[in-house]
Amino acid sequence: MISCHQYDYIEIACMYHYPVALTLKSG
Repeated sequence: MISCHQYDYIEIACMYHYPVALTLKSG
């Protein structure tokens, strides 16, 4: 897995990805 901390240019992508992933897992 890519660590968001290591890539500032995808930090926004990570910020969007994690909430979405959590939402999908929550159902």
